[in-house]
Amino acid sequence: MGCRYFDPNGGLLLDYGVHRGKRHGREYRWDVPGTLLSATSYRNGLEHGTARQWSSDGRLLGTYRMRSGTGIDLWWQETWTKPRRTYLAEARFVKNGKRHGFEWWLNGDQRSVHQERHWSMNELHGIEREWNDRGSLRPGFPRFYVRGRRVTRPSYDRKQKRDASLPPYTPEDNRPQRDRHPILGHLRRVRAIRRMR
Repeated sequence: MGCRYFDPNGGLLLDYGVHRGKRHGREYRWDVPGTLLSATSYRNGLEHGTARQWSSDGRLLGTYRMRSGTGIDLWWQETWTKPRRTYLAEARFVKNGKRHGFEWWLNGDQRSVHQERHWSMNELHGIEREWNDRGSLRPGFPRFYVRGRRVTRPSYDRKQKRDASLPPYTPEDNRPQRDRHPILGHLRRVRAIRRMR
């Protein structure tokens, strides 16, 4: 058993298997009919195995691996200008199929971000930041959350002292550059491996 979704012209956009009411097996997504965008494996409703993403001309852009819905979900993009360059655009930590930990939307320079959030089992739980194209925080940011509820910074600071799952607020993190960004370390290792091949 499975599900298929089509565009208004009848082109296939999404195809996945279902077992006992949950996604199971491969899920395929097409950007436009005939152009495969991604393939993701599921087991009992949770991502499990290696996910792959391709460019419009069929080149593999990137992969990530999940184990029973736990891992780092990655999404890749290409620059619009030629020569086209692949870069990591989104990264989020996932636990048991739920966003849990940091989520970053990265800029093409791979050293800065334009969105950053922190989650606990699909609830905002931490500091949310968004930056404009000039690298300045957007009005109203940073925002502070505890278990899905928006709170003031003083309230957040008090709760953070008692709850180690809340990241501490540091003014330096209001800049979009992330020299100590954990995903950037992962990217450096991936590039080193590619150079050795």
